[in-house]
Amino acid sequence: MDADEQTIAQTEALAEFLTQYAQDGGDLDPENAPEEMREILSTIQATLGGEALEILTKAAKGALRDPSTMLNNALTRSAHATDDATTVEITPVPSFTVKTRDASGGKVFVNVCAHDALDVPERGSDQWREGLMPKDVIRALESSSSSSGTAAIDDTRAELRFPLSCADARKDVDASGIEAVVFDCVFNTAVVRHASAFKPLKRYLVELVLDHISAKFALALDPEYRLPQRTFIGARPPPSQKIRVGVPMKLVSPIVQEREAKKVSEKFDERMQYGVEFVNRPVTKVEVRVKVPLRARHGVTPRDVVVSIVREGITLDCKGCASERIDLPFLVEAQSARAKVLDDTTLLVTADYLPYDVAVERCQFRN
Repeated sequence: MDADEQTIAQTEALAEFLTQYAQDGGDLDPENAPEEMREILSTIQATLGGEALEILTKAAKGALRDPSTMLNNALTRSAHATDDATTVEITPVPSFTVKTRDASGGKVFVNVCAHDALDVPERGSDQWREGLMPKDVIRALESSSSSSGTAAIDDTRAELRFPLSCADARKDVDASGIEAVVFDCVFNTAVVRHASAFKPLKRYLVELVLDHISAKFALALDPEYRLPQRTFIGARPPPSQKIRVGVPMKLVSPIVQEREAKKVSEKFDERMQYGVEFVNRPVTKVEVRVKVPLRARHGVTPRDVVVSIVREGITLDCKGCASERIDLPFLVEAQSARAKVLDDTTLLVTADYLPYDVAVERCQFRN
């Protein structure tokens, strides 16, 4: 048996041993694990950045079909990692905050941040780098939010795998000056920018960071969460953190079945009604008339409707109403968008048609 074969055999044996340990109820937190397991788990966590512990956590819950193989692949990737990787220090740009609690009732906040050093998703990477969200991502997100989903990690959902960097927990204070636990998670800038305009993507990123933190740090988090109207929680903006570049970033896998029972329930009184009209032939503008339902109008007026425009999609959000997305057959110019209140229940939104070749030229100019 040569050196490579021996390494593979040892890795497979370790993967089988750790998987069985997890399925037998072994504690995956190095600090709480038996003394003989602490060094092994600490080494794996430090080497793989929590990827192996995430796999083991899901294996213990029976969420994976073949955990030993997945763990073996993770260990093998680590063993054959190149020496070309470089560690760089980045300063995350905060975007929004997630608030939840741990098992003891203590406050836990997640600052979701952006930075260009984080890679874009591998699937549709060219479009992401142009600042555009691929259509298959939109379809997958809408499908994910409308289905119960009992599948484990599914390679067919590669479009929903987002590179993510998450620093260790730190102690800070909330808006009231009370001590709280804070995590700083970073995605690519383009991903976070689209999440701010497309609610299904934002909701998905929230679920991803909660799932990732729970698995990586063996931390039980309350699945009920809130989104405070703040870009970050803490006495100061999120501190710098180090990430590895020069090797493929770890791809965060899609949310698996156990989170289906933890989904935040959203109750809406009514649905907004809207009508779309294309102005002129050939089309030069789109008009959308939005009506706020009477039963949802407990102090709500058309001025409370939030309109977000990304590429060929218009998203409507309003308190007491379900979020609505309008898919257009062409791109629209977000900067040209205007809104006008017509009466007590109606809002008129207009946006200019954007030729595809103009959009492409802009992307090429930015690059």
